[in-house]
Amino acid sequence: MRILVVHCRYQRRGGEDVAVDREMEALERYGLTVLPHIADNAAIGASGSLGAAIRAVWSADAYRDVQRAIADRRPDVVHVHNTFAQLSPSVLAAAHATGVPVVQTLHNYRLACPGAVLLRDGALCEACVERRVKWPALAHRCYRGSLPATAAVTAMVAVHEARGTWRRDVDLYFTPSPAARAIQVRAGLPPDRVVVKPNFVPDPGQGAASRARPRSGAVAIGRLDREKGLEFLVDLWAGQDMDLTIIGDGPLRSRLETMAGPRVRLVGKRPPAEVSQALAGAELLVLPSLVPETFALVAVEAMAHGVPVMASDLGACRDWVRPGRTGFLVAPGDRAAWTHALARWGALSLNERVALGDQARVDYEATHAPARVVERQVGLYQGLLAARPC
Repeated sequence: MRILVVHCRYQRRGGEDVAVDREMEALERYGLTVLPHIADNAAIGASGSLGAAIRAVWSADAYRDVQRAIADRRPDVVHVHNTFAQLSPSVLAAAHATGVPVVQTLHNYRLACPGAVLLRDGALCEACVERRVKWPALAHRCYRGSLPATAAVTAMVAVHEARGTWRRDVDLYFTPSPAARAIQVRAGLPPDRVVVKPNFVPDPGQGAASRARPRSGAVAIGRLDREKGLEFLVDLWAGQDMDLTIIGDGPLRSRLETMAGPRVRLVGKRPPAEVSQALAGAELLVLPSLVPETFALVAVEAMAHGVPVMASDLGACRDWVRPGRTGFLVAPGDRAAWTHALARWGALSLNERVALGDQARVDYEATHAPARVVERQVGLYQGLLAARPC
């Protein structure tokens, strides 16, 4: 099977780019032929802000390039990931026009929220989710705090809603969790074409999940952005007697370093091998997101390492974390609730902590192990091909 993978990389590499790269590698290992068609948002700026805004709504160049790629490379399926901003949804129309089945993975909430993360003024916001025209985002300048930038995203969603792109040009949507699927359906996507297909999370092996070496302390991993809730976490940690290591970089790093007490250590961004090593030596992962995660990658990575998870009670964290079995779900941003949850953790015996970690590993193997995820994805591709008229 030949899969044309269409994706636009972000200016700052993040979880979506990682997920796409991992998926392409996994499909190749499974025996599929992956045909990358990759653009890069690093090119934004050369055409000016107006040119970039127009291109985000409809790129004639991207339309032509995708049709040429399909004609030259003859894929069985076109799988689209991020189209914003260099590609635009024109690539969906281009692929559909050729008659090749079209799949799109929705890694974020951009079709429901121009800011893509359901966050406004530090709190969860769903004001635009069920609106065809996302005018509240314009009023609050929800994309990068800019009215022109927000207008470009809002126009992109509105134009393609009116054109029927989302319903006509995509045969199947993948969402990485049940929680993400629910948001996308509320935003207007056809429920019968939106399925859950988790992201790929490499298996570090049973050795990384074992208790052969001592574990200690908590770890938080992620980009140091406001929506991750790390300001709240660092402030909360002033009253804790457990060490916390924060792995990641981003715009809040200087502020977090200023806030950090003696039991909090910020180590910056680390390569995957060091992140795995940190998880293998940690007792607990903390994930205090203020907005619903579409997949909660770091929670699943922790589970693969046999690490219990304490996470905000929203989004994909609700799908993967089972309270009392693999970790704790806590009201986002609620200091009293998080203090209580950490006290409950502190009161657990070593055997109880080990049991939580062991069950987390079992759940990872049942749902997120690479073989299971790739088999589901290939099965979904095969279903699309089987449904095509001869």
